[in-house]
Amino acid sequence: MGSPALTATFYNSALFKIQSLKELEPVADKIVELNLEKMDVKDEDIPIIAKFTNLRKLNLNFTKVTGKTLAQLKPLEHLKLISLAGSPVEYTQVRVLQDFPKLKEVYIWSTPAATQDLEDLRKNNKNIAWYSGFKGDTV
Repeated sequence: MGSPALTATFYNSALFKIQSLKELEPVADKIVELNLEKMDVKDEDIPIIAKFTNLRKLNLNFTKVTGKTLAQLKPLEHLKLISLAGSPVEYTQVRVLQDFPKLKEVYIWSTPAATQDLEDLRKNNKNIAWYSGFKGDTV
């Protein structure tokens, strides 16, 4: 409780309930990293995550987040990294991330968004690295 910066990582998706995330609200301003990989997190849970005002890294890999509510994370003025790999996020939804003030890295491999041509995002957002997975010329 006395630490100035905390990391919260959830394990065991079978036991995860969004109430577990709500229980962190008393220390929400101290959490700088939040790992919800493979947890049952949905679009409607994004407003809860937006309460973690000092969040710098957010891992939503393999969640049910489609991206429809990603814009609600924009007030997180310190957010530098968001990972949405393996989620059903679409290209049109990840486009909102280009307006996030401090964002430096976006991971979207194994998503419908990764199959789109991301060159416009890369070209127009030199300050953000868009990672969409390996694209090789061989199998």
